Amino acid sequence: MASVKFILKLYSLGLGFVVSFASFVWMTLILYVLSQTDPTNNELLMERYLDISFGLLSFTSSLALLYGAFVESKSWLSVWTLGSATVLAGNWTWYFIRKYGAESPESLEGRHDFMVAVSVVYAFAVMPVVAYYKYLESPEEFLKPCRRLHQETVYATRFKFEHRSRGSDGNRGRTAVKNGRTSMFYKHKFPVQDFQGAEKSVPIGNTPTH
Repeated sequence: MASVKFILKLYSLGLGFVVSFASFVWMTLILYVLSQTDPTNNELLMERYLDISFGLLSFTSSLALLYGAFVESKSWLSVWTLGSATVLAGNWTWYFIRKYGAESPESLEGRHDFMVAVSVVYAFAVMPVVAYYKYLESPEEFLKPCRRLHQETVYATRFKFEHRSRGSDGNRGRTAVKNGRTSMFYKHKFPVQDFQGAEKSVPIGNTPTH
């Protein structure tokens, strides 16, 4: 089951790299937009500062994910989970503040759908990281369902194979009499009595003569 750990670790490293790169690009773009923003527009400046703060938090959290996945540390994985959840919750909070505030800008028309899509992607993306955390916490407990499922699959496959083999044996296990002698299409064993009366299995056509 070492492959399970390797896959979860590789996924966590890949996710950390992608999120850190995206966060860095996001902060760079927001800094450029901030430089072009009207200094007298306080609401827009507040939004830019929040975007930079969320981007910085996301970037540092992704670095924690990279480090935690590499050294297999549950604490650093917890830092990533807490930081990323804070970024998502902060964006939702700011969205509702702007939506139900005194002014509702038209730029929020497509914001809701975007936030829902991001939340769904985040929920699916974080599940393997949580699974990796559970594996590091207790490998035996984490792999127990996997081992049980593997054993059940092996037993089911073996039973199906043996059932087919027995059915095939019954179809092929027939004899034909030709020229007064028994010929075998398939050698099947059946119990006969030996000289002392003990029961043993011998092939058809090889019955001992007295």
